Amino acid sequence: MLTKFISVAALSLVTVGAAHAEGLYAGPLLTRATVSFDAGGDANPTTVGALLGMSINKNFAIEARLGTGLSDDSISGVDIKVDNFAGIYAKGILPVSNAASVYGLLGYTQGKIKAEFAGQSASDSDSDVSYGIGAEFAVSGTTSVGVEWARFFKGDNYKVDGLSLAVSFKF
Repeated sequence: MLTKFISVAALSLVTVGAAHAEGLYAGPLLTRATVSFDAGGDANPTTVGALLGMSINKNFAIEARLGTGLSDDSISGVDIKVDNFAGIYAKGILPVSNAASVYGLLGYTQGKIKAEFAGQSASDSDSDVSYGIGAEFAVSGTTSVGVEWARFFKGDNYKVDGLSLAVSFKF
């Protein structure tokens, strides 16, 4: 359900962005997730995704993100993977210079983690309010690089955080 909503939101961003093309941006996203279990232990799988956003003004943007697992990590022989995620976020931006800004994210993410052990697998899907902080650095007039930390979603006995690296291309 949320994935359909985010797809519609992304399409809406593209449609509105066509009228205000200077505010539309997109790019790849690489995240080192941390899946922390309440019973103890952390797994650090990697995800890859894409972001699509629209700057409303210099201090506010809206972003949609979709992604999938790239690699898993093991805890005591159990392979843990972030199978997929989708989210939509409000992004409050504070420019600190012409080439750098810091920002905060607030939104909603749906995700699925998967565990495999001895040929058996189990998965769990959850959604939650998401939040994070980051910094973005312009490398040209149309390209920027960003780094952020975010709490993506929380399940009944785990939480998923991530440290992400993104490249954004303005249209």
